[in-house]
Amino acid sequence: MTFAPLNRDRLIVPAPDWLTMPHRRRDAIIAISATTVGAAINAPVVAQQPLGGPFAGGRLAGSVVTSGPPPTQPWGQSGRLSTPQGMIERVTFQSEGASIVGNLFVPSREGRKPSVIVVGPVGFVKEQAPMQYVWRLMREGFMALAFDPRFHGESGGEPRRHESGAEKVKDIQSAVDHLIARPDVDPSRVYVLGVCQGVNWAIESAIADSRVRAISVVAGHYLTPEVALMCLGNQGNVDAKIARSR
Repeated sequence: MTFAPLNRDRLIVPAPDWLTMPHRRRDAIIAISATTVGAAINAPVVAQQPLGGPFAGGRLAGSVVTSGPPPTQPWGQSGRLSTPQGMIERVTFQSEGASIVGNLFVPSREGRKPSVIVVGPVGFVKEQAPMQYVWRLMREGFMALAFDPRFHGESGGEPRRHESGAEKVKDIQSAVDHLIARPDVDPSRVYVLGVCQGVNWAIESAIADSRVRAISVVAGHYLTPEVALMCLGNQGNVDAKIARSR
């Protein structure tokens, strides 16, 4: 499973204005998909399966996960949890002067690895939505990072629970800094996966930072009047669809 560069011809939905703004980087790699890690991966899209392997209902023995969801704590003195598929590391890095805490899922393979930063919905922390993706990505051979953005979870920053898309994009760029400094990361294959509202931050990070080589996004279809017109073509088609639903 590999992330592939995508061009504008492979956008699978009509591009709204904010995807074609003048300052958009020419080689920004954009894929919009409503499926799990969908259009940006060269692999058939299949239905999600329940977490299996070592995460299928059990316990933590020392610093080795034998089964059950990997806990945030206790990490033990090593700051690592071992699984048959790889190692989960507790990592920290700086963003705008604040400490960021993340869980890095490192697959059991030699050499430099492709890496994916997983960004969740509004108000997310690393143990929530990103967990459904980082485990599967590690299983497929990607290094996968889920982190608490500033102002949330275990990370620093004030005021607490502050929501700012611009600040989250800065955190993603700091996460890229952290990953490419590692000797086991391939700096030419650093990607971002956005979930729900994280889609916007993933796209903005790709536009702002050329080191993000591809993105994949997972988002629902929120049918506002503007989106309905864009998808259905004209107001007559919108009215006809509403009439059929009554």
